[in-house]
Amino acid sequence: MRLFEVSNNFSVDLTTVLRNILGRNDDTDSPVVLSYKSISNLLSNMGYGEINFAQFDKIAQSDPAFQPDGGLIADYNESGITLATKAAKPAEAAPVTGADSDAGKSVDQMAHNAVQDLTS
Repeated sequence: MRLFEVSNNFSVDLTTVLRNILGRNDDTDSPVVLSYKSISNLLSNMGYGEINFAQFDKIAQSDPAFQPDGGLIADYNESGITLATKAAKPAEAAPVTGADSDAGKSVDQMAHNAVQDLTS
């Protein structure tokens, strides 16, 4: 039996390691992909053994933090884990701004009302 199979802290430790890597690389322009061997090397300093795809998949199925929509992992497969850096996240649609948007119209209307209140 491997230590991470009986330890209650393994997913917490793995989350800490991945968040540390994510924090250092979030502003880069390229996604961060970690192999299971590199993750195992990082975790070996904490007393854990090797981790592979099947083991990570089992952990990911039981802990929503490791799901691709959990904010930490963008994707994972047999070759490794892609962290959810800004470069790895899908681009979101830019909000509509300007005079044509409803927000712009309501701000313009509020400003117009404020000027009328001041002048009356």
